[in-house]
Amino acid sequence: MEYVSAHFAGVTMQDLGIALEKSPYYLSRLFRSETGMTLKAYVNRVRIEAARRLLLDTSEKIETVAALVGFHDASHLSRLFLKYSGRRPGDFRRTWWEDPVEVPRRVPRGG
Repeated sequence: MEYVSAHFAGVTMQDLGIALEKSPYYLSRLFRSETGMTLKAYVNRVRIEAARRLLLDTSEKIETVAALVGFHDASHLSRLFLKYSGRRPGDFRRTWWEDPVEVPRRVPRGG
């Protein structure tokens, strides 16, 4: 989890396997048995949280935010952002700035 938090923008299963000296398949199975979520879901959750912070703290375009947190394009970020937070990145940013008292929804644990 620490490695993913530090390298989320460019982490792959191969990277994790090399860093932890385990096979990617073994790591995926172990992670799921220990946390109840897939390793891919965890990486996406960390990326979405980073994207949320960037959307609130910067005026970067959504395409730029997507690249900074490790998504291939804005469409991929948008799909997963909707899945994890219930709305699109642009709507999230607009809603926050129109009503900053609203507390952003937390990303679900299970992915």
